[in-house]
Amino acid sequence: MIGYHNTASVGLNRDAVLFWTDENGVKTSSDLVIARSDDRYVRSAIAADGGYIVVGDGDSIGYAMKLDLSGGVVWERTYGSADSVLEGIYRLEDQSGYMLVGNAYTSSQDALVIRVDEQGNEIWRKTYPAGRTSLAFSISSTKDGGFIVSGGDNADGNGMLLKLASDGTKQWQKWIEGAGNLKYVKQSEDGSYLAAGAIAPGPSSA
Repeated sequence: MIGYHNTASVGLNRDAVLFWTDENGVKTSSDLVIARSDDRYVRSAIAADGGYIVVGDGDSIGYAMKLDLSGGVVWERTYGSADSVLEGIYRLEDQSGYMLVGNAYTSSQDALVIRVDEQGNEIWRKTYPAGRTSLAFSISSTKDGGFIVSGGDNADGNGMLLKLASDGTKQWQKWIEGAGNLKYVKQSEDGSYLAAGAIAPGPSSA
């Protein structure tokens, strides 16, 4: 299990923390804390190459971290100078690297996609201004060799789908009113897309 918690020994910073459970969810290890001088929010993690890749943000800068099976840090990278959050990670099917998604703030919050190699080194980075808040949470590959990104506008409860070519060029962007933030997307065999997320229910009339 991977997440973050406050660590009193370093001034209540939020640090990445790992622990292990058995097949029944019973905790079998003590917490392994990866402490840094700044905050380390953990937003998403995947298993990869006999270890884990963790993404998140610290002091408003997106980061990725490769851990081995015992929780040792193999490499750690930050992306951008400030005001970015990484929310999701996807391993490329040819295992040549990873796609990272989140948002970056310039004059507004814009969806952010970063392609990195197996060592976390940035290959390209693109933001996608939409004239409104646009947050990216999930990405997966598509049959044409490109990518589909899901997200939303957070405050207004609308979902977003963003289709990209293999080099990150935007092909189309659709807003789904009332769908909430879409945190998962995958292309189906028939070419359609399955997306899932959550919405906040309105006040009860009862």
